[in-house]
Amino acid sequence: MSEGPTGMPPMSAPWANAASASSPEDQQRLLQEKLARAKLMKPGAVQPPAVPPNAHRSPPASPVKSPPASPGLVRAPWAVEPPVLGEDEGEGNGEESPVVFIELEGIKREFKFRNPTKVIKTPQDLQTFKKSETYAALRDFILALNNSCMGKPLTGHVHVSPHCESIIGILQRASHIVDEIPPTEQPMRYGNKAFRTWMDRWASEVYKLVEDALSPLP
Repeated sequence: MSEGPTGMPPMSAPWANAASASSPEDQQRLLQEKLARAKLMKPGAVQPPAVPPNAHRSPPASPVKSPPASPGLVRAPWAVEPPVLGEDEGEGNGEESPVVFIELEGIKREFKFRNPTKVIKTPQDLQTFKKSETYAALRDFILALNNSCMGKPLTGHVHVSPHCESIIGILQRASHIVDEIPPTEQPMRYGNKAFRTWMDRWASEVYKLVEDALSPLP
């Protein structure tokens, strides 16, 4: 090694010899350790538990697979299966709700009523619902109703079935109760208190109105 102009041997940084003597793998490991220490020095950083260098690491757990759904039953992956009436709610004698058979265009399907639960909780859930078969059926039904009204006048004689007349009668009664209970003179910040009176009156009459509407027609 040659001497410098002042007669002293050239000097290098303390880490220079170690870095030149180490392998690329060691240099990469040292760099990763420095980055890890720098992250731990940040405010609010959580110190990880010490792990021995020769500690055995267990393989990652395999994802839990859901049991296959029953034939003909499709449930969204995020939806939680609601409890059956009478099982978890403690209603009745613990038996399931009766099976209801519905015939649509000659197709007989079996249904079991369940308590409704909220499953659309995030924007992603809403986007998934928009791609579902149920959303398509509701959309097509609304479009079919709109198309059935096209080209027809608002006035004129229209045949109304007895079932529709009974439903219209329920809506007319609700409107008449609104006329019978005028709004209360008060600040409108939190809504009018007359709505509670209307709701109490409606609750006392609605069961009889619905019972009459669902009764067998002559």
